[in-house]
Amino acid sequence: MKNALDLLYILLPALMVLIASAYTLRAMLKNEQKKRTLDLALKNQQIVTPIRLQAYERLVLFMERITPANLLMRMNPRNHTVHQLQRQLLQAIRSEFDHNLTQQLYISPKAWSLVKTAREQQTQFINRQTAKLKPGDNGMKLSTLLIEEFMAQENSPTQIAIDFLRKEMRQYF
Repeated sequence: MKNALDLLYILLPALMVLIASAYTLRAMLKNEQKKRTLDLALKNQQIVTPIRLQAYERLVLFMERITPANLLMRMNPRNHTVHQLQRQLLQAIRSEFDHNLTQQLYISPKAWSLVKTAREQQTQFINRQTAKLKPGDNGMKLSTLLIEEFMAQENSPTQIAIDFLRKEMRQYF
């Protein structure tokens, strides 16, 4: 019995030291894992944030480029009929949109929805104004009508999208 008691006196402190060591080691490993996860998230953020900001910048530029005044600056309406100018304007919008399609990965679904809506409304706006004229008229008539009607709008769809993109982008600063 004395041997068993002596053995218990030796094993009990050793067991307590083992349990305390295991608990301490487990806590240290857990803290180290949290630190690694945090470092990885920080590195990821350093890579993603500039890309995300560039996406907002590109989409604001897209919105600006599809406004009638900016579209028409890149074209010569005098050399086209209304129908030809309409096709060119719509093609320019489609091309700009296709060029920026991947930016949706870096912005919220609501922001992307506003960008798509603005693009669709710009297309509809051009089509509505074109319908007011004869297809064979000079493109200058369409050009003038587009700019006048666009300026008469209180809140253009592109401006609404730009404002939302700016607001959402500020969240990253």
